[in-house]
Amino acid sequence: MRRLVYEINIGQRFLAGPLSETVKSVDVLNILRFDRNDVSVICRVEYKNPDSNENRLFKDKKAEIQELEREKRGVCTLFVRRKLPDPPKGVNPRLLYLSTPWRVENGVGRATFLGSAGQIKRMLKSLQNVGVIYKIISLSDVKVSPSDLLDLLTGKQREVLATAFKHGYYDIPRKMRSDELAFELHMRNATFVAHRRKAERRLLTEILS
Repeated sequence: MRRLVYEINIGQRFLAGPLSETVKSVDVLNILRFDRNDVSVICRVEYKNPDSNENRLFKDKKAEIQELEREKRGVCTLFVRRKLPDPPKGVNPRLLYLSTPWRVENGVGRATFLGSAGQIKRMLKSLQNVGVIYKIISLSDVKVSPSDLLDLLTGKQREVLATAFKHGYYDIPRKMRSDELAFELHMRNATFVAHRRKAERRLLTEILS
């Protein structure tokens, strides 16, 4: 199994629809579904103007969008479900397995795919055949290490887990409660618990799958 990371100008086709001009960046945190019908993801969105009342992810209203968490003004985590567009003739986006990190900023997308050497070669060849310009960022064997797993988390999730581990939250018996850790991190206990559970689920999903 190999991992391909490449950049391509896909800003206006992100998640099968045109991004709003109010969006600064989109980071896909979890890929829940990616098949012939639609794509469902959890993503972190940052808007150009945090104070605007016109902030939205897409120009149209065809996507199913639900806000899961508001990190701060102009930055939120969303559940997004969207129909997939018809790919260019000769290109099969499902030839490879979509993975994270997956980011779009200023109209440039950085996508990650997993597959065999042969699958990756065929995918890149098909893009060339239809005139799609791309830039390979990395092409490497898949090796899972603790640092790779931590890269799957947001900065806040890494901070929460690291602080919990450091202060003995995972020891038996526990040396510090979640409300005490939340106080240490200057956040509400409910917020701490939400970050911790999302981080734990993301890591367990990656390991057990």
